[in-house]
Amino acid sequence: MAVNDHTSKPSDRLIKAVSSYFNNKGFAFQKKRSLNYFERPFEYGSQSIRLEFYTHSSLVKVSLAWSVHFDKLSKLIGKLYEDIKWQKCTSAIGESLGIYTRWMENVEHAWPLYDQDSLQHDDVSINKAGKKLIEAYEHFVEPYFEKNSNYTGLANFMLEAGYDSEAALIVAKFTASPKYESILSQRYMYANNRSGEDKESALRFLHNWERFESQGDLNLALK
Repeated sequence: MAVNDHTSKPSDRLIKAVSSYFNNKGFAFQKKRSLNYFERPFEYGSQSIRLEFYTHSSLVKVSLAWSVHFDKLSKLIGKLYEDIKWQKCTSAIGESLGIYTRWMENVEHAWPLYDQDSLQHDDVSINKAGKKLIEAYEHFVEPYFEKNSNYTGLANFMLEAGYDSEAALIVAKFTASPKYESILSQRYMYANNRSGEDKESALRFLHNWERFESQGDLNLALK
């Protein structure tokens, strides 16, 4: 890792420092508005790592967050909601380093891009932050991606964590989980406790889902 362009913003210098590592892992860098992230495809969708920059008094730190998106699962949810926006924004699961490690001891959640004494965003500090970010990725994120690389892994994760979302409902059915009926009941309870358009939308999803469940091919829809 090396950074030489001192005219660039500290965040851009950090991105440059770690790009070759993530590119070698199959990720491509993406920037949309204020979001900076690396993304790569996998069999069922995409995996993303978002770099989160925090600035205080012009001093910059970086942390990371990550998500796994199952394309056909999102597409099915959008179809059941009769709303295409669900296909674009629904990530099945995601975490931030701070939340994911909040009960763990001695875990750094963010790394300064500056020297603590001189308060300068120097190459040594940026490379050190990049190295620690990569170490956190290897220790926490890569195993997370591996565990959630298929629908069985996704179902195990979501159901053990107590998820009762639309995605949890569908993967519970797909994997024949005994928790399916309980999640379906919770989704109806949630819908009936809403009001107005929110209630209509939630109930429309459930009615469409039960119709699809009885008539559709879930395996075909998700594979």
